[in-house]
Amino acid sequence: MLALVGAAVGIVLMLPLNGMTTGTSNPVTFSEAIFSLRITPEVVWKAGTFAVIMGLVGGLAPAWHASRQNILTALRG
Repeated sequence: MLALVGAAVGIVLMLPLNGMTTGTSNPVTFSEAIFSLRITPEVVWKAGTFAVIMGLVGGLAPAWHASRQNILTALRG
């Protein structure tokens, strides 16, 4: 749940940059790569899905460890 809230905050903070175009140049080849930042429903869906998966994977080891401890030991620690 915390990862989903983090994804929502990240998406909301990104909204002011929606539609912005920027670029980067390569001084060796004198080329420039230009890209635009777009927040689409697909991007929002992928970001939310990625956040939930990362939250589950990242919380798996601490949850497994906590489930193997005595309740009083886990609360002290």
